[in-house]
Amino acid sequence: MTETQITNVISNYGDVNKIQDEVWSQAYRFKVKSGVRIMDIGIRKHIPSHIKIEGHRALISYEGQPMTCFRCNEQGHQISECPRKRIPASHTDRDKNSWANMVKRRYNNEIASECNDINTHK
Repeated sequence: MTETQITNVISNYGDVNKIQDEVWSQAYRFKVKSGVRIMDIGIRKHIPSHIKIEGHRALISYEGQPMTCFRCNEQGHQISECPRKRIPASHTDRDKNSWANMVKRRYNNEIASECNDINTHK
């Protein structure tokens, strides 16, 4: 993503002064960007620990950042204590569309179809 895309989102939280790509060791022949951006921001309000930028989840961390939940983005708890926990699907709901069950259903349908063909040709 571009610096402009990042700045457009981060500017909701403060003034972006500088964005710099983190580069792996200079010992390599070529500079290799890690994908991490180091930013100098005059923060007006705290930035959540993750935000969406152009459809991508960006992880944000800085000194003094309050803890925010990875699921709901609210402060004061972590995902393991999130009051908005998803209700897990039952095993039967989850398993009925498994690859093994789809193959089994298809096999059973083919066997039933063959039996019907045999019975109609008697």
